[in-house]
Amino acid sequence: MLTFLLVVILCYLALCALAFCWQTRLVFPRATATEAAYGQYAAHQISLSQEFILLNGWRLENPTAQKEVILLYFGGNAEDVIDLLPTLQDIGARYTYAYNYRGYGRSQGAPSQAALYTDALAIYDELRRHHDLTTATVVVMGRSLGSAVAGYLASQRPVDRLVLLTPLKSALENGRRRFPILPVRWLLRHSFELELHARTINCPVLMLIGTADLVIPPADSLATYAAIRGPKELLELPGIGHNNVFDDPKALPAVREFVLR
Repeated sequence: MLTFLLVVILCYLALCALAFCWQTRLVFPRATATEAAYGQYAAHQISLSQEFILLNGWRLENPTAQKEVILLYFGGNAEDVIDLLPTLQDIGARYTYAYNYRGYGRSQGAPSQAALYTDALAIYDELRRHHDLTTATVVVMGRSLGSAVAGYLASQRPVDRLVLLTPLKSALENGRRRFPILPVRWLLRHSFELELHARTINCPVLMLIGTADLVIPPADSLATYAAIRGPKELLELPGIGHNNVFDDPKALPAVREFVLR
C-alpha cells in the first residue's frame, strides 16, 4: 500500500513538473496567417525593435477620417493579427496599429506575460514618438488574451477608451478549469490577472461578450466588468461564441460608434 501511494505521489509530481515546463506552449498556442494575407498588407508592414528582437506589425491609415483617432489592437491566442485587419480597417480610425506578439506570425522571440506587457508599453511609447497623443484620441482594443494586455496597458498609460472583446478574468481561472487536479496557482507563470488591473482602469470601457462562449465563460467576463470602476458599457451577443464576435451584426457598429464618438 505504501509503495502504491509513493508511485501515485511521484506520478502526480511528474505531471506537475510536465505542466510547469510545457505551460508556455499551453498558454500561447501560436498562429501564422497565409502568404496571401501578408502580401495583401505588405505596404503597411512595420516593425519595432524590442530587447534585441523584432516585432512584426501593421499601420493602416484612413485619410478620410474626420477625427484624429488612433486604434491599437492586441490579438487573442492562436491569432495572427493580420487576419483581423479588414475588420479593424472598417472601424474607421485615422490610424490603426496591430502587432503580433513575440513568436506569433513573423514576430521574433518567445512569448511570456512579462514580454507581452513590456512590449505593450514599448508599442505605446513608440506611438508617442510618431503622434501627439495629447491631442489625438487613443483607443486600445484587445480580444481574449489580448484583453489582458490591453487592460494592463490602460492601467499603465493614458488611454482615452478601451474595448474588450470576449475578455478573460485571468489565465489562472482558465487554468483551474482546464486542469482541476493541478495546483495551478503555484505552477502558472503567466497569470494575466485582468480582473485585478480592471480596478485601476479609469477610461471608458466597452465590453463585448458572447453568451455561447465556451472558452471563457461569460461569468468570467462579467466578473472583470464588475471590477471596472469607471464608465463602462456592456454588449451581450446571444448565440455568439469566443472567436466569432463580429459575426453578430450589432458588434461592428457598436465598436465603431464607441471608438469614433
